[in-house]
Amino acid sequence: MSKGSGLVLLSVLALLSACGSGRPPVEERGAERPDRDLFLAMNRMLVAHGCSNCHAADYARVGPAMRDVATVYEKATDADRQRLRDAILHGTKGRWGMAIMPAQQQVTAEQASAIVDQILTPKAVTAP
Repeated sequence: MSKGSGLVLLSVLALLSACGSGRPPVEERGAERPDRDLFLAMNRMLVAHGCSNCHAADYARVGPAMRDVATVYEKATDADRQRLRDAILHGTKGRWGMAIMPAQQQVTAEQASAIVDQILTPKAVTAP
C-alpha cells in the first residue's frame, strides 16, 4: 500500500466514523428496556446515589450486600422500612458489624424511600 492510498483510506474511515450509523448513542440504546438482571439494576441504583463505595447488590463490601438486607427484611413492616430509610438519611452504626454508615446527605427523603422500596421489593426477571 502506498503512502497516498493509506492517507485516502484513513480519510475515508474518519469520514465514515464522523457520519455515524444513524443509531442513537450507546447510553441511549438500552434506555427503553428495563434491566433484566436484578443485580445490575441494583448496582446502577447504588452508583447513582453514591452508595456503591460501601455496598454492592450481591456481595458485602464495607457494608452489607443489598441481597442480604433484603433477606433479613424479607417480611418488612412499615416500621422496618422507616428504620432503613432513617439509616440512609441519618446514618447508623453497629447493625451490620463494626462499620459506621454516615448520613447520606446527597439522598432526599423521597429517594431514600425509593431506595428502600427497590431493595425490599422482589421483581420478576423475564427472559430477553
